[in-house]
Amino acid sequence: MDYSSKYLYGIIPFSENNPVTIPAADSDGTEISAIPYRDIACVVSDYKGGFGTGDRKALVRSIQNHQAIMESLIKDREIIPIKFGTKLDGRTAIENMLESGYFEFHRILALIKGKIELDVTAFWNSLDAVLKEIAEWNEEICSIKSAITGKPYEDTISDRVKIGAIIKSALDKRRDGIQNKIFECMRREAVDAHAQDVTDDRVIFSGAFLIEREKEPKFDEILDGLNEDFRGAVNFRCVFPLPPYSFSTIDIKEVGYDEILKAKEMLSLGDEATAGDIRESYRNKTLGTHPDKDPGNPMLGVIFEELTNSYRLLNKFCNGERCSFRQNDFKRFFYIDTLGAK
Repeated sequence: MDYSSKYLYGIIPFSENNPVTIPAADSDGTEISAIPYRDIACVVSDYKGGFGTGDRKALVRSIQNHQAIMESLIKDREIIPIKFGTKLDGRTAIENMLESGYFEFHRILALIKGKIELDVTAFWNSLDAVLKEIAEWNEEICSIKSAITGKPYEDTISDRVKIGAIIKSALDKRRDGIQNKIFECMRREAVDAHAQDVTDDRVIFSGAFLIEREKEPKFDEILDGLNEDFRGAVNFRCVFPLPPYSFSTIDIKEVGYDEILKAKEMLSLGDEATAGDIRESYRNKTLGTHPDKDPGNPMLGVIFEELTNSYRLLNKFCNGERCSFRQNDFKRFFYIDTLGAK
């Protein structure tokens, strides 16, 4: 096994005058360390497998280790989470990655300073009791039941299907009302919020909230109030403090010189360019290729998307500075896609 490969956890602020304390090791005894670049650092460990091997137990153990380390790190600092399962081939690659994303990392660290994620899931205390209540008190259902009483089962199938549809509609309506109340009550005190899709009938609400650390007690009060309002019909599960997984998780992709060269040629740039040059070329190129110019021409959409992707790539490659597209000047470059961040 090549232990030069490093497994990545997240990006943290770093200062040589005030170095951060990080966990010495994970539950498997693997050493955890920080690789610094200027005033930020990437928290890493030696990579020892567990991904893509088909070994479910190893994967579960890796997930548990990852979560435990991240929860330890978030206790007294900001951390930008890196997508689970990310690894790079050694210290130099990580330093190149930190250089590639330096300004983006600074921007996000400023946004999440003093903040944590709080995840809330709400369940029916008894789904059967809710369904029974709907069936007993819905006037339309009661009318249908009365009409089919005493009839042979095979003659009432369509009516029974209709009853099922009415119950589902009533359950969805009740769930929507509770979802909206939970989300609105908590969003008022949150910095940002994401409601997540619910696919299990037993679950009423699932959402993530980015909150100020100092407001943790306030959210306890909100949940207590909601619990009273719903009179025990709803159970809440709240998990915090968490890193801002739902708001600023990083996806890292290495980009080779050929991709940079292709993007440069797409925008008709020279061997060097500034951020202004890239922006101006993009605007000029897209003036005649926007899909709205000719909705009947599908190629315009393809060209417009390629130009936009090239602009985004080169904008990050140049990092707001003058950059060279000469192959001799090219260093390893990593495209940082910050999922959920604004």
